[in-house]
Parts: sequence; structure tokens; C-alpha cells
Amino acid sequence: CGVDAVGRACDVGQSHRVEATIGEIVGRFGRIDLVVNNAGVLGNIATIPDYSPETWAATVDRNLNGTVYVTHYAAKVMRQAGGGRMLFVGSGTAREARSGWGAYAVTNAARERAAARTFRWPRYG
Repeated sequence: CGVDAVGRACDVGQSHRVEATIGEIVGRFGRIDLVVNNAGVLGNIATIPDYSPETWAATVDRNLNGTVYVTHYAAKVMRQAGGGRMLFVGSGTAREARSGWGAYAVTNAARERAAARTFRWPRYG
């Protein structure tokens, strides 16, 4: 009674790559039972004046937008299959301020809040 599982590297900050990866997994297994939303980058540890807008945007793309993209595409597949589970991995920086942790702390707080409220949906079927 083996269990098949697969892990994939994917730039979750790009929605088309997330969509393609989810499609590949569904093509292989026919469904998705579990997603672990754990992707993230630290970005710079710097004060806001020293934090480049490009680094801020890249961190938000992967840490926050990536979570939304994975949740969006996986939830559609799970809903069609009648259910599934998602695990959202965060960081203590979501609740405890740390000087200079900028976009990483902000995106972890947003992911934690979204996982607790926004990403919940009623059971289907």
C-alpha cells in the first residue's frame, strides 16, 4: 500500500509556471490531495531606505503572490475532486517585529492572516 507523492521546483512568483506545474501534477496523478505552501525568500535585511523597490517586489511576488497562485490553481483542482488539504508554513516574524526584516516579515504576516481567513472555503459536494 504505497503512497505516490511528488515535489517540484517552481518559481511560484510567476502564475503561469504555477499553473503549468499544477497541470503536470494533475496529469500524472489525476488529482491533488495535499499542498504544502512553503515557498519563500528572505530578501534583504535592511531598513526601508536601504531596501530596493526591486527586491521588495521580488520578495512579495514569491512569498505572498506565490501563495495566492498556488492556492488558486490547487484549490480549483481540489474542489473538482471533492476535497483536499493545504498546509501554510510561516515564520515567527509574522507576529514578532524584527528590525530590518522588511518584506519577509510583511509577507509572512499577510500569508498567516490569509491562511486563517481568506483561503478558507466551505466543503463542496
